[in-house]
Amino acid sequence: ARNMTRNPKSFEWWSLMEEKYGNFNPRNNTLNPPFNFYRNNKSTIDIRKMAKMSQAELKQATMFDPLDGCSESCEAF
Repeated sequence: ARNMTRNPKSFEWWSLMEEKYGNFNPRNNTLNPPFNFYRNNKSTIDIRKMAKMSQAELKQATMFDPLDGCSESCEAF
């Protein structure tokens, strides 16, 4: 959310990729689209909404998000 506030243009490519490939399932597995790039399958639209929140709202909204960086795989799918 901070990055979106500081440099929203840096999210344009990611947004385009979500629009273009968000419903593509290359492994034909049981996962259901849409597929997004951010933790907990958040989209750039979700990140944009988070960037508009106050610090208190953002803290409340992310209170249960794991912050260790290794809680999820880094793979797109």
